[in-house]
Amino acid sequence: MKFRNQRLLVVAAAWFALVPFAASATPITYEFSVTATSGPFSGTTANGSFTFDSSSIPATLPGAANATGLLTALNFTWNGITYNFQTANTGSLLFDGSGNLSGAIFGTNCFAGLCRTIDGQESWYAAPGSNGFTFSYVLAQGGGPFRGTTTLGSRVTVHEPAADLLVSSEGTNQILRYNGSTGAFIDAFVAAGSGGLASPHGLVFGPDGDLYVSSYGTNQILRYNGSTGAFQSAFVTASNGGLVTPVADRRNRAGDDRRNGASARG
Repeated sequence: MKFRNQRLLVVAAAWFALVPFAASATPITYEFSVTATSGPFSGTTANGSFTFDSSSIPATLPGAANATGLLTALNFTWNGITYNFQTANTGSLLFDGSGNLSGAIFGTNCFAGLCRTIDGQESWYAAPGSNGFTFSYVLAQGGGPFRGTTTLGSRVTVHEPAADLLVSSEGTNQILRYNGSTGAFIDAFVAAGSGGLASPHGLVFGPDGDLYVSSYGTNQILRYNGSTGAFQSAFVTASNGGLVTPVADRRNRAGDDRRNGASARG
């Protein structure tokens, strides 16, 4: 196996700071886009989004969080393959003096401060905010590394959780969102059957900010992005430990109110 086309984010030595983990964190989501400028997908543009916790912002700014696994959510499709935070993640996140994201590097093969592609293996990395070519990909069938550019989009604005009420709809296999003050319907926060959701019952926001839902019909606990409602993973797999028809997770945290089938923060 031959490693190719490494990219290391080079920053001033003072930028390398340990990342403190606060007692609570806020999910922060950004959009991005990549455009291939060489190879079989030259001219192709793909859009995506990624999420990290505010606890990843270094205490000393400007600064860098050089570590793997900083993304808590990723939604990106390239060459027909959809990637999430479990199949692609960070090498580094960079922040300006105000704590705003100024750059990043993430992809399929990353280490602290470094991502790279691998010959003969479907692989890629994106490095929005750095200089030179900022996207590279290799195809499993051979060829590459090919180059491209990455553009960091705007921060995604999400509904303020304190104003919203999430309710599990067993008959439609959805998690519905309502205005916490007026009761007006907002949207289907989790789409019908997303991630295999069947007959949802209990739901809870975890300490990572994600939403965990008891899928009564599939004997699972499913995990969804707490800001977007996008499916992340089966946090507890089907019938794990003998789990049958799960109803509710009754854990509680300060500032959260949970009941079987409903969750509100505020």
